[in-house]
Amino acid sequence: MTKSVRLAYAQRERIPIIRRIRYTKRFIDSVCVELAPVVRVSNVRSAVVKSRSVQLTWDRVSCWQRLGVQPRYDIVAFESPASQSPPAVNTSTRTPPPYWLYALRPYTLYAVRVRYANEHGAAPYSKDVMITTQPDGRLYAYQSLN
Repeated sequence: MTKSVRLAYAQRERIPIIRRIRYTKRFIDSVCVELAPVVRVSNVRSAVVKSRSVQLTWDRVSCWQRLGVQPRYDIVAFESPASQSPPAVNTSTRTPPPYWLYALRPYTLYAVRVRYANEHGAAPYSKDVMITTQPDGRLYAYQSLN
């Protein structure tokens, strides 16, 4: 199938995106339908936990399953259990996992959610993953007023 035939097919079938992916030293045309993703991010877990940061990772899904070539990952962390309050961390990234969350509080329980998103919409969030940050190692002394 020549390039012009592939383009005509993509236009006729209303496939909105055609990407050229570099594979070894050759270019391969990859046609991937880009729609609002429907697949949830799965197996979200903490790889490294520190006092003020957490490294998250999750299973990657192919282009055909997430319905997009270049996804955006929305990451939200709530101080648990009050998930109705505003999120402690609300960020987006286009880099694949692993991903570091910073500016967390020491020895705090967080509920973390991740989802795929693109220009056409967003998938549902993953299941909550409960992560407790490490203590910061400081020694606190309190003086009694009595």
